[in-house]
Amino acid sequence: RNLGLDTGIELVLVEGSTNVKNLELHQADIPTDFLLSQNYPNPFNPDTKIQYQLCKPSHITLDIFQVNGQQIRTLYNGYQEAGIHVQVWDGRLLNGNPAPSGVYMYRISVQTDEGTIQQVRKMVLNR
Repeated sequence: RNLGLDTGIELVLVEGSTNVKNLELHQADIPTDFLLSQNYPNPFNPDTKIQYQLCKPSHITLDIFQVNGQQIRTLYNGYQEAGIHVQVWDGRLLNGNPAPSGVYMYRISVQTDEGTIQQVRKMVLNR
């Protein structure tokens, strides 16, 4: 029904109930294992996505390294809930300059009650 305001805007009151489903995270939606996926696209220019899944809430660190082992960027360092997550690397160094073409490594470190789990994969930046 029209609430009758003379402002050029018609407000409408909807009476009755709406059907809203309960949005709960079901156990089947939580990954059963930790996994670091291959980045995509690969090779990439100018940016790439790095996807990983956590089977339980954890503190994670996601770092980028040159092949000589020098760390050049931290994409994420913090706590995350269980589930599938994606971080984007824009192909830039910590100082904001573009990283040169080449092979890079990305490493995820997940702190658990049992210790730290790490996985490493390589990617190619093609400028």
